[in-house]
Amino acid sequence: MKPIVRFGRLCETRGRNIELIENRKFGPYRLLERIAKGGLATIWLASDKDGGTCAIRVMHDTFRMGSSGPKLFRRGCEVMEMLPPHPNIVGYISHGVESRRDYIALDYIEGLNLRELMVRKDPLLTDILSDLAVELADALEHVHDQGYMHLDIKPENIIIS
Repeated sequence: MKPIVRFGRLCETRGRNIELIENRKFGPYRLLERIAKGGLATIWLASDKDGGTCAIRVMHDTFRMGSSGPKLFRRGCEVMEMLPPHPNIVGYISHGVESRRDYIALDYIEGLNLRELMVRKDPLLTDILSDLAVELADALEHVHDQGYMHLDIKPENIIIS
């Protein structure tokens, strides 16, 4: 059975930060299109050197000084790197620092986040609700079994594919 939900890190747009430019080279990636922007980071659809697509979460440069943001971001990257694969958790590719900005590259999951479905009052939501709850619980159990906590469960971070 193909999973219908994946944990991601998509956020609503908020905050004012200097933007990276679309179609710009960013380390081993090329930024293609901004997917979402949150208070801590911007998420980009990107391509790698082999032409494959991925999602790059790039931390805003405003969090570089005097904030616990970079430390928390890096810790989240380390956890994603160590977490064994799971069908309901977005896959880790790499993380690092490029142009003085921390980033994490993850598998790109095409779909809508749960918030978007809720706002649209999408009838699909009623059809998948029980499966969604089971898959969310399974993914969280997987994270907890590894000794970690998600810390940011919210509709924007749940992608329905």
